[in-house]
Amino acid sequence: MAICDKRLKPLAIALLLLAITLSVSGCGEKSFHVVGYIVDSVTGDPLGDVFVFTDQGIITQSLANGYFEIYGLTGYVNLMFFKQDWSFNGIGVAEKNASLLIKGNAIEDPPLDTYSSGGRVAQPYMGIGVSGVTVFAMRSGQTTQTDEEGFFSFSGLYGEETLFFFQDGWSFQPNPVFVTEQKGACTIHRITNASVVEQVDGGEFHSIALRSDGTVWAWGDGMQGQLGVPGRMGVAGTPLQINSLRNCIAVAAACNHSMALQGDGSVWAWGENSSGQLGDGTTANHTAPAKVGDLSNVIAIAAGGRHNAALTSDGSVWTWGENSSGQLGDGTTENRTAPVKVSGLGNVKAIACGYAHTIALKTDGTVWCWGDNEYGQLGNGLTLDSHEPVLIGGIGYNVAISAGYYHTMVLRNGGTIWVWGDNSSGQLGIGDVPSSYVPVTIDPAGYFSAIVAGDFHSLALHNNGSVYSWGKNLNGQLGNATRVSSNVPVLVEGLNYAVSIAAGSSHSFAIGYDRSLWAWGMNGKSQLGDDWSADDRLCPVLVKGNF
Repeated sequence: MAICDKRLKPLAIALLLLAITLSVSGCGEKSFHVVGYIVDSVTGDPLGDVFVFTDQGIITQSLANGYFEIYGLTGYVNLMFFKQDWSFNGIGVAEKNASLLIKGNAIEDPPLDTYSSGGRVAQPYMGIGVSGVTVFAMRSGQTTQTDEEGFFSFSGLYGEETLFFFQDGWSFQPNPVFVTEQKGACTIHRITNASVVEQVDGGEFHSIALRSDGTVWAWGDGMQGQLGVPGRMGVAGTPLQINSLRNCIAVAAACNHSMALQGDGSVWAWGENSSGQLGDGTTANHTAPAKVGDLSNVIAIAAGGRHNAALTSDGSVWTWGENSSGQLGDGTTENRTAPVKVSGLGNVKAIACGYAHTIALKTDGTVWCWGDNEYGQLGNGLTLDSHEPVLIGGIGYNVAISAGYYHTMVLRNGGTIWVWGDNSSGQLGIGDVPSSYVPVTIDPAGYFSAIVAGDFHSLALHNNGSVYSWGKNLNGQLGNATRVSSNVPVLVEGLNYAVSIAAGSSHSFAIGYDRSLWAWGMNGKSQLGDDWSADDRLCPVLVKGNF
């Protein structure tokens, strides 16, 4: 169904993206459904006829008793709720949930001092107008659709208004658009979903991205072949396509090598191979993607310093590469040039790799760690390495994991973050404490939806779309316009409505709601992709190229 030219009242929408972990799933993943009720936050009475949207269109309406259900969801999905004279918070879902409870608040009339604004939605390059695009003015609570020439307009706006654009199967840039009385008409481009960034990851001096069409792009340092483009061993200042890869659903970057997961469940790797981290049975570097062993039915990948992990559909974990600290979890310290199965571990749903330790999140929400433990990064209260997985107690049900050089992060079901390991650069975010051998929560508390660890810094995505960072900041990787490190979370400047975050060794990324890609931090090898610059960026800049 669609709604058009219907007046709604002010809306307070908080977009939330539930974290998926370092390994991002995509095409071919299993669908899920959500079920819930929408009620008055004060009286508890059910609210019927509430429009329930995903981030690509209207899905359904609530029944008279407040009940709604949505089937066939995949990946992460932003749910938003609209009803005249009511405001709601949005919520993000990434797995089955049969007990959602959405609360609405009755709101007052807008102020009398209002203004008008409008714009046009067009195809890029040719400039042809696009009709039938639904446009929402969130603050003043209006919605309309573009006409045959792509034009739309609103009256009765007030304050700084946020406009969102929706049409099934398409994305828009920019999206959202912020307008005020002083701003004129805006032009928004409709782009095919094949043209947007789905995932990004950073290595030491290079970066890699996955587009929604399954193609893989890389930029930055390529001296070890980590860009995956034969004959290109130098620096690339803007993204280069790896032409031999198609139909990919996830990517991962390590120190000097890269990986990609294809939709058929196969894994491909390229770059440095001194410890067998490419998994092809040799220790020879590769400048083009090479198939990793006999792995099949892989659904997620993660890359560490010189080792890697893969999660298969049966819940088992396979590892290969350097094993000097037992990071492969096979009970030995022998390097492996081909994948081996992690001992005694099953029912895993997510994986992450630090420099020399590895983490697994099981379906029951428990976290298991193994490998290097010099700084307590395994979280078991000790500093002895473990060659097999150990259970981390006392942290409840968890939904996401991430690992840095010597530290570990988990995201609990309630949106709180727990950390442990090295804190020499403030990367735990818990103040002036050298290390923690057991999990501790960061303060101030907040409802976070994604986490990611760089080498010595950390990032978290808040449910309102803002990004926080903490830890080492010598190269501006915290994105707060300084080079001053912080042992508590600080706000990344200039980002609104981020939906995903990632980190390299000393650089950081965020994907915007419109799938624009932003980067900041170290840029000595052009790993930020901002057109051959070698200057560090202390605030987010747009990654350039065919994105």
